[in-house]
Amino acid sequence: MKSKITQWLLLLMITFFAHNVKPEEKKHYDITTTKSEYITESDMLFNALCQPIKFTRSGVRCFLRHSFSREEYAQEFLPHNFCHFIEFLEFGKNSHQNNVYLQSTIRLFCNKVKACSYVSADAFLNLIERLPKLLESYFVKKPTSLLAEAKNTIKRTLYTLFLSKFSYFKQDPDNFFDEVSGDIIEALNNTTFIQDHIDKEQLRQTLMRFLDITLNKVIWSPLDQDDVWTSVKDIASRLQSLHESTIINQDEMDDLFQSLINRFIHFLELAGSDLSLELIQKIRDDIHHAQLLFLTLEEQEEFIESKADRLRKALEVTETKILAKKRGIITDVLPKK
Repeated sequence: MKSKITQWLLLLMITFFAHNVKPEEKKHYDITTTKSEYITESDMLFNALCQPIKFTRSGVRCFLRHSFSREEYAQEFLPHNFCHFIEFLEFGKNSHQNNVYLQSTIRLFCNKVKACSYVSADAFLNLIERLPKLLESYFVKKPTSLLAEAKNTIKRTLYTLFLSKFSYFKQDPDNFFDEVSGDIIEALNNTTFIQDHIDKEQLRQTLMRFLDITLNKVIWSPLDQDDVWTSVKDIASRLQSLHESTIINQDEMDDLFQSLINRFIHFLELAGSDLSLELIQKIRDDIHHAQLLFLTLEEQEEFIESKADRLRKALEVTETKILAKKRGIITDVLPKK
């Protein structure tokens, strides 16, 4: 299945590269973290993995075979940099690729993210900051609504049939309406707008799966202190922008907010004792006064514990751990036997 997807991407891209890619073009990638922090292989390996893709048949094949398929790509490069995913999306936008291309691209990187042990919060934030402009053309609303288009289709079908088969209608109304019903269903199935609507829903679900899987691998560093909470708020804001761009709906946005809160609470459980009491208080202040949408958006059911309340409880536990560590009650250093 994987080889079929790869072959399909190669064939689709080669159709457009000649008019959209200049061989001399070089792109600069913003690496979200420094090599000294995360990259354990040689500089030569890192430089090889971060080379821009040449959108020729041989160039895409070279990237997929020699970079994308390497174990180090999922373990050491992709967790810190989604530059190649962004490049695929830019190519799709600039060459006016269809929804099938975008869905295949998202699936390709979604499956690769599954092999990542984690994803840097900075890398994820950098990606979702770019998504609205890269994806909006695939999700733009058409001036005619789905129901209005269906109404016009039914009206045209009925008018044509009554005009050509009115005598048949008078002779045998039951059989006439049986035939009319079949013709209407066939006409609706052939309506390009309805098919496009279905494609968009499938595409949205593929995107949601990618965002949720990636978000559930996001990590922060306790060394960043205040920047950790700023990152959480920035990610929430960018997810909100995806909703405002009509790329995801409100329920989907809330689902991603849930994943973000769960992931941050998990971070607090693992590394919260290394945070400062000042940061814990700052988060509490924001919960009470900042009116952050990802914390205030109404829950799916009335009796479900709110995201804000869950975060407050996690902060209480974290504060206890910080105080215990300051007093030497708990330590990160294992005692000698």
